Order: sequence, then structure tokens, then C-alpha cells
Amino acid sequence: MISAMFRTGILLMLVSSGNILQGQTEIFSFDKDTSLSGWISNEAGRWEISVNDPLSGSKSLHHAYDNSQAGTDYLFHAYPVVLNFDDTLIWQFKIRHSYFPSSANRWTFYIAAGNPSACMPCNETALAVGVNLNSSDDGLNLYHINANGIKRLTKGTFNWEKSIGTGIGIVKIIRLPNGTYQLWAANAADGLWQFCEEVKSDIIPASCYFGISYTYSSAQDRKLWVDDIAISSKPVASDRFRVDTFYFLSSRQLWVHFTAPIDPSSINASSVNFSPSMAGIRIESGCQYISVTFPEGSYDGISGQLHLIRLQSQGGLIINDTILPISRVETRAFDIVFSELMVDPTPTQGLPPFEYIECYNRSNHDIAMSKWVLSNGSSKITLPDIFLPRGSYLLITSKEAHGLFNHLNHVIYELPSGFLNNEKGTLWLSNEKGEIISYVQYQSDYNTDKIKREGGWSLEIIDPDNPCGGSGNWAASRSLSGGTPGYTNSVAGKNPDRKRPFLSQIALPDDSTCILFFSELLHPHSLLPENYTLQSIGHPVRTSFFQNNGRAIELKFNETLQKDVYYHLAVASDVTDCVAQPVTDTLPAITLPELPDSGEIVINEILFETDDSLTEFVELYNATEKFLDAGSLYLIRLDTISGEVINGVQPLPRGLIMGPGSYLAITNDADRLLKYYHSPFPGNIFSWGKIFTLPDLGARLELQRGDGRVIDQAVYSSAMHFPLLQRTRGVSIERVNPRTSGLRADNWHSAAASAGYATPGTKNSQFIAEQKNNNNWLCIRNSTFSPNNDGVDDILTIDIKPSEPSTMVTLSLYTAEGRWVRHIAYQQYIGSEATFTWDGTVNGRLLPAGIYILYARLMNSKHIIGEQKKTCTLVY
Repeated sequence: MISAMFRTGILLMLVSSGNILQGQTEIFSFDKDTSLSGWISNEAGRWEISVNDPLSGSKSLHHAYDNSQAGTDYLFHAYPVVLNFDDTLIWQFKIRHSYFPSSANRWTFYIAAGNPSACMPCNETALAVGVNLNSSDDGLNLYHINANGIKRLTKGTFNWEKSIGTGIGIVKIIRLPNGTYQLWAANAADGLWQFCEEVKSDIIPASCYFGISYTYSSAQDRKLWVDDIAISSKPVASDRFRVDTFYFLSSRQLWVHFTAPIDPSSINASSVNFSPSMAGIRIESGCQYISVTFPEGSYDGISGQLHLIRLQSQGGLIINDTILPISRVETRAFDIVFSELMVDPTPTQGLPPFEYIECYNRSNHDIAMSKWVLSNGSSKITLPDIFLPRGSYLLITSKEAHGLFNHLNHVIYELPSGFLNNEKGTLWLSNEKGEIISYVQYQSDYNTDKIKREGGWSLEIIDPDNPCGGSGNWAASRSLSGGTPGYTNSVAGKNPDRKRPFLSQIALPDDSTCILFFSELLHPHSLLPENYTLQSIGHPVRTSFFQNNGRAIELKFNETLQKDVYYHLAVASDVTDCVAQPVTDTLPAITLPELPDSGEIVINEILFETDDSLTEFVELYNATEKFLDAGSLYLIRLDTISGEVINGVQPLPRGLIMGPGSYLAITNDADRLLKYYHSPFPGNIFSWGKIFTLPDLGARLELQRGDGRVIDQAVYSSAMHFPLLQRTRGVSIERVNPRTSGLRADNWHSAAASAGYATPGTKNSQFIAEQKNNNNWLCIRNSTFSPNNDGVDDILTIDIKPSEPSTMVTLSLYTAEGRWVRHIAYQQYIGSEATFTWDGTVNGRLLPAGIYILYARLMNSKHIIGEQKKTCTLVY
């Protein structure tokens, strides 16, 4: 322990704003002292009361230790008064640092701390004022220090080096009852107070100690003086001492925080006890908290009541007897979900113009979020400790929005500017162990309302029990204010996930890495290495979400894959989507892919005319018997006249495997594309990188390797569509023959109506390997049929296989006498093949048994291609 003279009385402090505070004040000066009794230092001999060049009077506090090395020394004193944070507080001190400040030579004055140490970080929340704690701009700042480190609350507008330099500075911190902290400073040479800045904060620090810390290089020790420390606070109300908050810091440790420092002598088995009784409970205390540690073996759950009886504060206040309901259940993935995102807040519709993220506790238990981390994949913030009751919302919003959402129960003002990308992004929420609790991927086009997409409207989740539902479970807010932060979403409803996920694509970017792409976002437990087994190699040594995408899992193996060797990959049933539906059974064979050469991968289908409900795509086709690396290719748009590059993207992950004769449709939103076009192979529709917009009028496209080798070229235009189509929007054009040049206009035709006007990820409806005359284009599979529902030849089946693409067919039915009965098809636009059926009825009535004549006519936009007649027999 290192005598300061205490002078307790009434201090009238006049600040430049004209406000006067009258209150209980403690002043620490060092004129008559010869020792530092009552002060706590890191080591003896570091500080002294010195007559050498005092700041005021005859003596000042001085750093006295001659250190041959760089170091940090501190000196703290217990608060002789209880700080009243419900009223105005004032701290003031004089200080001289006879060396210009830097990150290596700086001072810190702790105005409130829970421990007598220069903690950075601090176990209990502390507030401090200083220069260059976590920057080097020489600004005087107020700092918040807790277990997560140092956070600057102010902007450092008062430059200490320029305004004070090596002279004597006077610093004053005023805290108003509404939580506003004002920072004032003056140069003792003129004594003129300067208002530096103010900040509003709801932080209530632990307030057992105040003190000074000095960090110095080996040549700059003994250059700090401090004097005339004054702390002014009004008396604390008798009901001020109570529980502020309580939560679990870990699976077994409960933290109870109070509104004032605790008298540790009042803590005993009678004043703090848990029911039902449990052996092995350990009670510890700090400045303003009690820690209750439950015994080993209580991991699965803790439930009961904590009784607090006649606890006293250091000021002698007695707490009202309090019973705290305690319940801890292990928090699991998606107990808390992201429920609303304001990614583009302007132009505002009525809400404050700031980004925000809303989380919802959808579990059946309260959750203590202690040291949880929010990340956007490139940056992260550690959230302050917060207790979120079941069914409650937490709003995380901009620092600049401070106070604007205070009407909500749970708000954190920590979001950095630009944390949310307006176009697309992924958000992750992890607990103190680093375990993923929730994540969400979003895109601006989840908002399908073109007007609302301009800004000011939030994205809201429809069903929080389907947290990974993607675009189908998010919608623009319907609230007139643009969003519903802290309240039930305006689009809320039931929207369950009923589809099992499946393995979509596989990439081998190198010989020891495998990346699996799935149709849905996956549950975090899918990351366990034992869920994946590669034949002859075993489990991966490390797994992770690839590029922060919940649909892709990267597997790292110790052994390398060999060229020209096929491996089977087994995926366990514990790999599930976010609602625990397992991945469909799969055992794919994979091998290291080769680089494609010219003509081996071709542009096979293009959808370029779309509206807001559709999404464009470019389909690739592997025209070989080899496994090829489609991820090595760039998709390039060229000027149709000059040939200059207009756009270029690498739309696929490196090493993405295209098997022999396989198709791959590249799009910006696979889920949306599958809503409008059926595909028997939905895994062949893939979205990863963002492809450029395809002009409606036409363009020239090129596939190119990184070394500049051209793999394929194609030209498309709206003029290539079948001329008799009434509409072309939403209709793709298909390559008729993949081995014929994509630059030939006659090698492209509109996708058939019978195929849904597009065939992404599968064989083209207009595909004809060799165009040749075919007189047998009409075929009746069963010329005799009996519609008696016995399961045998109940319907007449007719196959049409024209000799050229872009044809229309008319199928007419006549009696044996030549009387017209009905059209089975009338001028229907078909592809390279089509199938029609007849069940023996006309307008729901069965026709009489007998012989009927089928007349078929094929035509294109210019003339009739062929006509055929065949008979069929209807029997009973």
C-alpha cells in the first residue's frame, strides 16, 4: 500500500456552459502528504509524492520509477463515495506529461473500474479517459473497457499534443442523468475551458476504484505528474442498490450484476443461496457482481431460484430481498435466428435512416448472449453482454443511431457503417465458444417489389422456424414505416421447409481439397469431419463453410488424390439442412478434372429476355467423355461489331467438375429459376458468382480459359426466336447441335412450349444430333387401346419426332366415315420430340368402340413439312 489528504465538503464547480452542481465531493491533493497510504500500485516504488516541479501547491503525484525497459505502472484508490449514476457526476484532475503522446508513451485515467489494475481488457466494465489508447491521433478520448478490449466512445476532436503539449492540462468529465458524457479540457496556462465533445452511453461501469495508468518507453519514464483529483456525486437514493442484470457466462457460471458496489462482508451462505439445494456451489464476488459457479455434471441444465437476502452495498444500502428465477438450457443452433434486415435504409419511410439487424429468440428458454460475435464474413463485432428472453427480439443498429430505438427492450448500438452490403451478403452469429448459433444469406432481389428495392424497406423473414428458407422465406416489409424492428414481422406466416437437400455439384480445386455444393443452406452440425468419407483416403482433417457460404462445405484431406483415379465420396445422414432434414442418399464418383480444350464445353442454351420474377441463365454442355474443370472458364461478353470485351466474369468455383455429357445452367438465383422451370436434374442449375446482365436485343458470348484460349463462342439475338411465338419473354433459345458452331443463327431455336419454354440443366427440347429427312415422324405405340382403367393400354400414346426443329403439330381425330371428332393438338409448338395421349373421350364422354383415323400435320413458319394418317382402334 502506498497518505493522501481527503477533504470532504461542498464543491461548487462552474463549467463554461453555466451549469452549477452542488454535491458530495472527494478531493485528492498531495500538499501535506508524505506517503501514498490507501493507494494500490502494481509494485512498490513506482510512484511518489514529489516536491519536484509540482502542478499546484507544493507537491504532486509523480511517476518515480527509473525503468531500463518499457513498461506500464498504475496507481488506484478505492472510491470513498458511492457514485450516483441516476444524477450528475463530475470527475476532474490535473496532469502533465512532459513528452509528446504516442501509442508507446501515453497516460490513462480510470474514472471508474471494478479492479485496482490497468486492465485492458477488464473483467468488469471500466470507463477511462486518455490519449492514444488504441490509436495514434493524439486525441483526448473517453474509452469503454471490458472483457472484449478497448472501445473508443468519442472521436478525439481535442488534440492533446497541439492544445496542451508538455504543459499542464486540466480534464473534466461530466455525466448527465440521461447518460450523456461531456468531455472538457483546459490548458492551465490560461485556465480557459474548452468543450471537446459529448457522447451518450447507457454503460454503467463498475465503480469501486479510480486510478492512473502510465505506459512508457525506456527513455520516457518519470515524466508524468497528477494532482487535484476531484470526484463529485450526489447522495444515492435508498432504493438504488438492486440487481441490474444476471446471465450465464458459461455453462456453469452465473453472473449477477448490481447497480452499486457490494460490501463483500455481507456475502455468506445466508445472504446468497440457491434452491433446490445443490452441493458444490461456489460463490465469489467482485466490485459490483456475484459469481455463482455450479458443480461439475450440471451441464445439461440448471433450474431453480437464487435468493439474495440483506446484501449490502459499500455505502451501507441494503437490497430488498430478491428471488431470481434461474434457468439454463444449452443454446443450440437456430435457437436465435436473424429475423429482419434493413440493408438500405434510405429513402426512409418513417424509421430512423440507419441499417439494422434484428434477431429473434425462437426457443422456449431465455438466452444469455455473453461475448457473442456478429460477423459479415469480412469483419466482426463482439456484442456486449445481453440477456434475451424467449420470444423476444434484439435489435443491432448503427452507432450513430444511439437513442433512436430506446423504446425497444433490447437494443445494441454497435453496428459499423456499411456493415450490411446492399446487394448480397452473409451474416453469422456465434457464441462465446465460437459455435455457430445462426446465419443467413440474403440478396437484394429477395425484395421482388421494384419500387421497394430502391431503399427504405427492410427484408423480413416469413417463418422463423424455417431459418434457411432463402428467397422463398424472405419478403419486403409491408409496414408503412418500412419495417418492424423489435416487433412481429408484417409478413409473418407459416412457410415450412418440406424439401430434403441434395448434393448439387463438386469441385476439386487441388489434389487435397474437395468442395461440396448443396441445394440448401446446411445445419452447422454438418461441419463434423466424420460426416464425410472419401474412398481409400478416409475422413477430412478439416471442414469449413467455403467462402462463408452455408451451401458449400470445404473438405481438407491429409492425403492427395491421384490423377485418373476415381473415388467414391460417402455423405452421412447427419448432414442436414437447418430443420434437420438429411441430405438425399448419394455416393458420387469423382476424379481430378482436366482443363477443357476448344469445343469440349459449349454454350448450349441462353435465357436473356426476363422480367423481375425471372432470372437469366447460360447453360453449358460437356460435349466429351471426360471430366472437365468448368471452374477454369471465364464467361465473356464481346461487342458484336468490334469484338472488344464488354464484361467478363469467372462464374464458377475453381475445379468445378463437369462429367461426361453433363449440363450446367449458370444463373444468379437457382432457387428462383427452379420455381418457373421444371428440371429433372435440379442440381444442374447452379448459382455462385454473379453473371452480368444479358441484353435483350442480343450479344456475342465467349468461353475462355485463363490463358486466353477460346473454348466456345455463341451469338444470340431476339430475332432467333420462332417467329410465330406470341411472346418471347421467359423463352430461352437452345442450341440445336452442340457440335455445330454457336455463331450460326440457324443452330439456335426457341425452346419448345411442350418443354415449358426452357430446359435448364437438361437436354434441349430442340436437340437434334444430325438433321436429316425422316418420314417416320409419327408413331402410335399402341394402335388398340381400351380405356377401362384396368392398367393395360388405357390410353392411346402418340409420339412425334420431326426432322427439323421449331415445328408445330396438329393432331386431328376422325371416325372411320371421315367425320371430325376432336383435336388432340392444334398447331402446338414442339421441340425435337413430343408425346401426346388420348383417353377415348370427348368433353368427358367416352366415344363408342370402333376404328378411328388420326391425321397429323407438321409445319414450320413457312410451309407444311409433312402430313400422315394412321388408324387406331377403341375397344371395351
